Amino acid sequence: MAAAFGSSGEIVVVNGAGPVGLTFSLALLDRATEKGLPMPSVQIWDPCMTPWRENVIRIPYSIAMSLPDQVQVELWGETTSSPQRLFMPVSSCPSQAVDNSRVHDPLSVSSSYFTAVLQVKQFQESMMRVILSRYPHHCVLNQGRCPPEMMRSAVAVVQCYGKAARKTNPIAGNPVSLEEPLPGLALPKELEHGVFVLFDRREVAVGSQFADYESFNVRGNGFSVVQSYAANNAVQAYIFAEDLNNDTGRAPFPLKLEQLINNGRDFGLKALFECVTGLQGHEDWWWEFSRRCRLQDSFGIPVPKESACTLEWRTGLPGWRRHYQNFGEKASSSGFEAWFDAVRYQISLNLHHMGIFGTHVENFLHKVRLCYARRDRYRYGSVYTEVEGVPVIYLGDSAGSTDFKQGLSCGRGLLCAAQLAFQVIDLALQQLTSSGKLCVKSAFQRGAERYQEHWRSPEMAAEWSNDFDASPKYLHAGRRIGISSLADATWSCL
Repeated sequence: MAAAFGSSGEIVVVNGAGPVGLTFSLALLDRATEKGLPMPSVQIWDPCMTPWRENVIRIPYSIAMSLPDQVQVELWGETTSSPQRLFMPVSSCPSQAVDNSRVHDPLSVSSSYFTAVLQVKQFQESMMRVILSRYPHHCVLNQGRCPPEMMRSAVAVVQCYGKAARKTNPIAGNPVSLEEPLPGLALPKELEHGVFVLFDRREVAVGSQFADYESFNVRGNGFSVVQSYAANNAVQAYIFAEDLNNDTGRAPFPLKLEQLINNGRDFGLKALFECVTGLQGHEDWWWEFSRRCRLQDSFGIPVPKESACTLEWRTGLPGWRRHYQNFGEKASSSGFEAWFDAVRYQISLNLHHMGIFGTHVENFLHKVRLCYARRDRYRYGSVYTEVEGVPVIYLGDSAGSTDFKQGLSCGRGLLCAAQLAFQVIDLALQQLTSSGKLCVKSAFQRGAERYQEHWRSPEMAAEWSNDFDASPKYLHAGRRIGISSLADATWSCL
């Protein structure tokens, strides 16, 4: 029997309250309101409903333009109707060299250098407030995992909480949840280690900057600083092993443990990364590094700031040796400890040469958090299936990831989420116009089929190639002089 949006028992389940899940939910409800259709009951589920991720990401400019004014103001202090920097139309693109060095004065550059940068936690908090204030009777935030019986009764289930969503869908009989990523996409072993630091700009910008920091940034050294424009948000610096140089140390890597133990800080960061395989022996240095520097524990609980690993390498100073549970579980030798301290020293030295850390490092290194997140490149062939007649759709990292491209894969997830939501509502309206009846499940099925077709297109598949430049599509599309309307900007890159 045909159903209407908002009818009794009609539920859309969204698993994951991250940026992708929240963007899909708001786009679905907003589009239904715009088209004059009754709204579904959106049930958002997440094991941790309290936002905590301080990671800083860049999102598509077109998505930023389409966000509600309240969200735009909270994230960037301006709106598309009252542009100041971010929403000013420009003809040029930002420079990574410039962006890397403006921690001391984040607003000093022209508007052409600004991109839509946000802190994940703040984005979640802002989107949640908007959704609950606009649709208090049509959207519920639930902490935990969605009960199987609710998913069986839903008109659609949208999976948005990462790669694990493929394996944790509790609806029995889902063949896609058992699917393995497409072969041949994994990064080389030496490039899979994701290292980054998080810090408060007000704490590190103390003292004088390195005299030659501008030319140091122009040369490039494998660091990419991503910072929002709110002074109270964390700044994040990614470290990309394939782009590292040894400008701050010796290029040849140590051949013996004695060299590392006695003079580890003399070697450049690239040399320190490249020596691991030859010197770790029976230990697993990267595994131990990842355990000490993780952002959340094995239960998914965020690590408190006071327990986080920091850049402080100097003996006896605060933060030099954090208490690690099961200390040295897979590496505890003097060689590993020397390597671990040398890596922290070299990261600190590079950040000073970039003009980010002032000269008074003794005041803040114990507050700069050193983090690890495995860089995982993967892509699933299927993003849509049906389980017991219920459409199950995968968005964001549960569909595929190219985080090795400086975290830009979130842009793909956000655009796919918004596109799917719009298509579902537009297809539902077409049904109502042509037949006078509305079947929401059918609208989701047809919308998911189009999403699946787009996902398998050569254009989308090309994003996993090593030479694909994600910046034009996921950062700059829409931010050009001459865009005629918000709708044109929002969908110009789909």
